[in-house]
Amino acid sequence: MNQKDMYDKNGFVSIDEIIKSNSNTEKEGNLESKIADAHATYNMQADLLEEILTDKVKFFKQILGEIDSQVKDREQLKTIIIKKLDERMCMLTSKTYEVDSWGMGNNKEMDSRRSKLESEIEAIAKQKTEEEQQSWKDIALLKQEHRQFSQQYRNALRRVKIIMPDFKG
Repeated sequence: MNQKDMYDKNGFVSIDEIIKSNSNTEKEGNLESKIADAHATYNMQADLLEEILTDKVKFFKQILGEIDSQVKDREQLKTIIIKKLDERMCMLTSKTYEVDSWGMGNNKEMDSRRSKLESEIEAIAKQKTEEEQQSWKDIALLKQEHRQFSQQYRNALRRVKIIMPDFKG
């Protein structure tokens, strides 16, 4: 309401005009209700922030657990593959011992068989080395990923502890 409208022709302010202007502010809300509304909004925002940060901490913790599980699975897979390669190598080595009784140069077929067995043993040894290298590479990548997520987890945990000091994460 304009200030000029409140004054009568003699320059006095009408009581009715003052009451009308006060009733407008009551419609807008008094100070206590505005403070309560602001406090409620702040609490909702704080709760939302806490929820977002705790979810982030839980998410990073879950990822770290999955990476640890993948490292263990890769190590187990390597162990299984190496064991099978060792078993195959033992079997082929046993066959070479059987062929050794024939002696070198006595029988071309046995010499050829011995040569094939030795080639297979060498190929298995190469596979074994490649498996160990590949396993090491896979695990190294997983550990690198683990370090990255671990850093993000610690940062998120610090943020949550600033807001919620009792959080155990």
